[in-house]
Amino acid sequence: MDELEFDECPACESDRIRHIRGSITHRRNGRAVQIPKAMYWKCSDCGEQFYTMADMRRIEEYLDRRADQSIAA
Repeated sequence: MDELEFDECPACESDRIRHIRGSITHRRNGRAVQIPKAMYWKCSDCGEQFYTMADMRRIEEYLDRRADQSIAA
């Protein structure tokens, strides 16, 4: 099944949104983790960032790999 794209921001309904790749910070287990090449949507009007299910899957996979590397270290 193809991932849906957003036509408008779910927060303010603006159509000034774009799917971008960039660095984000996510909190996991009380720690801030920098994710260098995350894909997410961002609204130019209200600044809201939001994610598709595929974006979140990739973020979770990255966080899981980082946790595995921390345990091994």
